[in-house]
Amino acid sequence: MHLEDGWLAQELLDLILFKDILGVKVIVSFRGADLFVNSLINTEICRTILQASDDSHFVSEALLRRARELGLPPTKGRVIPPGIEPHVFEPSASPRPDRPSPEDGLRLLSIGRLDWGKGYEYGLKVISIIAERGMKVRYDIVGEGRLYEALRYAVWQMGLEGVAHLHGRLGRDEFLPLMHQAHIYIQPAVREGFGNAVLEAQSFGLPVVCTDAGGLPEAVEDGVTGFVVPARDPQALAEKTIALAQDAELRARMGEQGRRRVLANFTLEQQAARFLEFYRDVAGRQQHAEEQ
Repeated sequence: MHLEDGWLAQELLDLILFKDILGVKVIVSFRGADLFVNSLINTEICRTILQASDDSHFVSEALLRRARELGLPPTKGRVIPPGIEPHVFEPSASPRPDRPSPEDGLRLLSIGRLDWGKGYEYGLKVISIIAERGMKVRYDIVGEGRLYEALRYAVWQMGLEGVAHLHGRLGRDEFLPLMHQAHIYIQPAVREGFGNAVLEAQSFGLPVVCTDAGGLPEAVEDGVTGFVVPARDPQALAEKTIALAQDAELRARMGEQGRRRVLANFTLEQQAARFLEFYRDVAGRQQHAEEQ
């Protein structure tokens, strides 16, 4: 049995504790919220799940390291990063609107649920810094969530109306044009398990400026497919964003490298193959034990 996240595992803790009696193998997947947030609140429960389950899956090495700190046995733990559909996230996937040059208006994009972990308040600060440099800029944020009101108020309070745009939840056909128009994808997160949207942006040929939160340094190759800066440092985010805005050749090169890296490492087919190998490995342990 594969439990898709730590929250579900917490709800089904009795199943994990009595799995041997029930005759089942249990694998638990852990996301960023499970180990960077829930583990601070329910430390002992998280430790119990990590130790009692037959094995655990993590989307990044950063999460695996956190699990080791919580007591994950050295014989357990498999990192399998997310996979995406590169044929969907490519520049030729839909009609391409005209993209203005950064001199005519720098277009920045972020996609993800509106919660504190995404660090959107730092993204707004980045826009303020860029605007203060005299650059024309537009920031599109796609996603819905509990922080909509707080972010909408921050946009007004920071004088960014007409500059920062909160689109809410959009369908694929609605946000792909925003990807076509964007020059740079930014991810100002303070907590991130890995970052699927960052993979999608790179697949689309967009250079990425992100923080070093969680697994983001594994999703973006610093200096190759984008830039990785310290979390909670809007000045550093702004400086790297401006550097990319002023260098069309660098943007193009990083965008090309990003798509190549996604195709080489982060497709759904590769993810499925890695899970199949993982399942066979865990099942094989039971067969080996029975033969002893």
